[in-house]
Amino acid sequence: MNTGYDWEKLYHLAVLEADWTKIEDRIYAAESAMRTRLHEFSMNHGGPRHENQAIADVLERLDVLRKEVIAWQESNGLSLRSSRSRLGLEVGCRASASMCPRIAQRI
Repeated sequence: MNTGYDWEKLYHLAVLEADWTKIEDRIYAAESAMRTRLHEFSMNHGGPRHENQAIADVLERLDVLRKEVIAWQESNGLSLRSSRSRLGLEVGCRASASMCPRIAQRI
């Protein structure tokens, strides 16, 4: 995977975040950057296939991480905010569904 993508750097920050209270915000930042990149793809004939695939793969990993964050929040009696980032990403991906079919299947 190319390490030069802005969204990928934010993804790495989310995955490597050690403070459970900050992970959800890191996930949201990574998703926001991916949403921006997918929008750029919609203006540029779909973007590179390898990056579309990388985004789809990372979204699946972020879903797993988000589930772990939710479980941690529930076990510690904290409020759940996870729907915020997921809903925002789904809306942003709809325009790019033809460019990234694996993302479209998840929506």
